[in-house]
Amino acid sequence: MIERSGASEVGGRKEVWRAVDDLCGHTAVSVGYRLALQVMFVRCTSRSSAPGVESTGNRRQVVVEPWALLVAASKDEGTRAGFGSMERVLREAWQVGIGRSVGSEAGAGIGEANLSTVADRQLAELVACVEAAEGPHELFAACLDRFSRRLGRGGDYFTPRGVSRLMVAVADPRGGERILDPVCGSAGLLVDAARAAGTRSSDGGRVRLHGRDVNVEARLVAAMNLALHSLEADLGPSAVDSLLTGPTRVGCDVVLANPPFGTKSWGHDALAADERWRWGTPPPGNADFAWIQHVLAELCDRGRAVVLLGDGAAKSVRTGEREIRGHLVGSDMVAAVVALPAHLFPHSPVSACLWFLSRDKRAHPRWGRTGRTDQILFVNARALERRDGKGRRSLGDADIERVRRTFSMWRGSDADSGAGALSDVEEYADESGWCRSVSRREVEAAGWDLSPALHVPPRAEASEGTDAPAALRNALYGHFADASSLDRTLRRVLGNA
Repeated sequence: MIERSGASEVGGRKEVWRAVDDLCGHTAVSVGYRLALQVMFVRCTSRSSAPGVESTGNRRQVVVEPWALLVAASKDEGTRAGFGSMERVLREAWQVGIGRSVGSEAGAGIGEANLSTVADRQLAELVACVEAAEGPHELFAACLDRFSRRLGRGGDYFTPRGVSRLMVAVADPRGGERILDPVCGSAGLLVDAARAAGTRSSDGGRVRLHGRDVNVEARLVAAMNLALHSLEADLGPSAVDSLLTGPTRVGCDVVLANPPFGTKSWGHDALAADERWRWGTPPPGNADFAWIQHVLAELCDRGRAVVLLGDGAAKSVRTGEREIRGHLVGSDMVAAVVALPAHLFPHSPVSACLWFLSRDKRAHPRWGRTGRTDQILFVNARALERRDGKGRRSLGDADIERVRRTFSMWRGSDADSGAGALSDVEEYADESGWCRSVSRREVEAAGWDLSPALHVPPRAEASEGTDAPAALRNALYGHFADASSLDRTLRRVLGNA
């Protein structure tokens, strides 16, 4: 029998994390955390930790709840032996729990980890620790956060909560809309989008959620995360690579995406003639512009999207990428670019920008009362950040609200995030060091550079003198335009040689 002391750091979590680490010491970290999340999910979805009685007609039978079965197996090797291993007990219990929530097909593609005898005992130890811990739903969320901080790469798998909330706030999802995340990872963006849409006063019904991910285990975690938030979602019949399989053809109102930053191998050769590349064929060594065009292909006629990309996508001087940016701006697909603080991703030093894309920037109910055709809003939010008790950087509520409100005023939107709707007297105005609305012609003169820092220099730089910074900036734009013209001339000459 496994026993644990009652002493705990936060409701028994210290013991849980120690048990998770012990399990990961005897199997792959991704497998260890996936099993841990499954254990916590079973506890969250079980109706009781004790056997119950179920009546069917005149028959009454004892029904063992999945969590009661897991706890019993963790304490008794004989019970485990009846199933073959603790892992198999967990699999049986989890299938019941997920079946009650979203359907057993959520586990498609997940095979047995074939744990060693030692690892199987560690799994039993983990069950005992989870049984003793308080707040199972909060424990699941904390474990997901811990897993993502340890294993995440670039923009892969997990979006920090502050960034996720900001993306959703800018996208402004409404009730009844179709929302897609083509790289959904743990489904955090979908959960936040559903929550935001549900808080709006003018609800048009429940949102329709769609998620896709290439990682089998990520898809499984997404199913659990959605189920624990009582959300239904279409996660597809199996794990898929959205770039390789193509658009869902759903015709989405909103797309939220945090693809892996700068993926080098993404299937360029197989997709070279793909119909999605309306704005230019993405280069073979960087998937960023493949993702942008994939997202645009998923949108309906008035759809909008928020995509998180590394800084390089906004300012790369490689000809192919710069030309795609030019075509995107020229066709008025880019609505806004927001520069985020550095080091928001604990697993990546890369700075990132939010790209807000829109199929229709004219005034209409889903956009706002202020049409912004041929304009782009740049927000330089590099200086925004706070640190939590462990020194980790994040975006706070005030930071998120400031960006959201700036964008809402620029659009003339009456979106209410809970801090009060915009009034008729609140009009957008450029703010030195923070935001600026820029014409398409000026972006072209800047060589299609979409870096917010270029168009909205930090306040210290912007405040030095009065006319000098503007003059220098205009001179720089002139040089960019000359360079762009020279580039076109040189290409024409070489093409005729």
